[in-house]
Amino acid sequence: MKYHFQYILSTIIASVIFYLTLLYIPSEDNELAKIENMDKVVHVLMFFGFSWAVAFDYTRQRVESSHSNFSMSMRAILLSFLYGGLIEVIQGEFLPERSGDWKDFAADAFGTILGLCVFLFFFKKYIIKLFSSPKKQKSTHPSSE
Repeated sequence: MKYHFQYILSTIIASVIFYLTLLYIPSEDNELAKIENMDKVVHVLMFFGFSWAVAFDYTRQRVESSHSNFSMSMRAILLSFLYGGLIEVIQGEFLPERSGDWKDFAADAFGTILGLCVFLFFFKKYIIKLFSSPKKQKSTHPSSE
């Protein structure tokens, strides 16, 4: 049962992205939608959050074992790019009220890389410290007695 919840944050964010990009139809009187390229900003933010969540979930699950930043980064990038590409194909081929757009995919990719960089440079060490066992924290950080 534990395995099903290993990537819960990633799954929640992927579900929100699915809803917003494939099911939700924005209203015509939405003021934000009238701002030029606002949809690209939204794509960047959605995939920033998705790649950050994938990196978080991956790191949290492997905090007690060694794993490389490269392995985690490649998984987050591959998953995010595939998901973003799939969404654009579905929008372009199956949803008449939507359209697939290479610029949206580029915004997804930019958000993915940005989210991953923010995670690696600002959050990873805190996630490891937060989720590592107390024994491991004592052995890696000897107290100054």
